Amino acid sequence: MSRTTYTCHCGAVIQYNHDLEKEPGTVSRNWNCADCGTRVPNTIAERIQHQHPS
Repeated sequence: MSRTTYTCHCGAVIQYNHDLEKEPGTVSRNWNCADCGTRVPNTIAERIQHQHPS
């Protein structure tokens, strides 16, 4: 399986769990870029959540 990456509007490459922040106070999972706070699409974020640097 290939790795999923996402390039945020701020230019950050999101590819691991530590690159994401869960949006507080929401019932459903909403993920944001850890650098700028821009929302990351849920389907992409869920894939990235399972990736670990190795």
